[in-house]
Amino acid sequence: MTPLSLKRPLVSVVMPTYNYAQFIEDAIRSVLDQTYENIELIIIDNYSKDNTEDIVASFGDARIKYKKFRNNGIIAASRNVGISESHGKYIAFLDSDDMWKPAKIEKQIKLLEEDDNIFLVYSRYVIIKDGHLSRIHPKGKNLSSGNVFVPLFLSNNFIGSGTVLMKNDLKQNNFMFDTDMKLITVEDYDLWLRISKKKRISYIDEPLAVYREHGGNSTMGIRPLLLKNLQVANKYRHDVNGFLLIRKYLLLFMTLCLLVIKKILGRLFII
Repeated sequence: MTPLSLKRPLVSVVMPTYNYAQFIEDAIRSVLDQTYENIELIIIDNYSKDNTEDIVASFGDARIKYKKFRNNGIIAASRNVGISESHGKYIAFLDSDDMWKPAKIEKQIKLLEEDDNIFLVYSRYVIIKDGHLSRIHPKGKNLSSGNVFVPLFLSNNFIGSGTVLMKNDLKQNNFMFDTDMKLITVEDYDLWLRISKKKRISYIDEPLAVYREHGGNSTMGIRPLLLKNLQVANKYRHDVNGFLLIRKYLLLFMTLCLLVIKKILGRLFII
């Protein structure tokens, strides 16, 4: 019998939600059906106007904690409430329209329990659209581990929030989500950068989460995307040298150019 099977540390799962009754049942089930069972699921509901509360109650599972909290459009605030309500040794985040593969927690917690120097474990994730596989992210052959601040800074964020499992020492390390409205939709990227400056990060090289693309996803136009990513880049400009900062700006510009081209081509080929 392994040490992990002798002591199964509690894992807290924080799930913010708002009017996602059509998706949240799948999300909750993917958490409760994990092969690793010592889990508490903390659902922070921004006063949904649909039947979200009824769906949550229908599970009748003592591992679920349901709390209403008005976040004023700032999901980071809901996640911080979930962190404050959590009791687990480890913590994870799952949006209420996404899902996990059954062995996600079990595979990640093994790494964290075996190596105390690792603070956060992430993985690849599947992106589905209209129920069909769209792509797998991150695309690269090799994922980054160890001191990943520089490669993470030079990326467009290769750590999906739904793939993360990490030590629940967030308050002690000042690793709460930033609720600045300028960081809405990139608040997770900001947190991973702060963590990666001080802590070691590892990964599981397989897709352990499912991100669902649909009309209700938080989306940004090209200009807001530029401004938000520039906000992140500027926030950490003193943590990198001038060469890396220029590289970041150039990579961001190239990404935006590709998005513009993709948008134009999409319009040209619409029948």
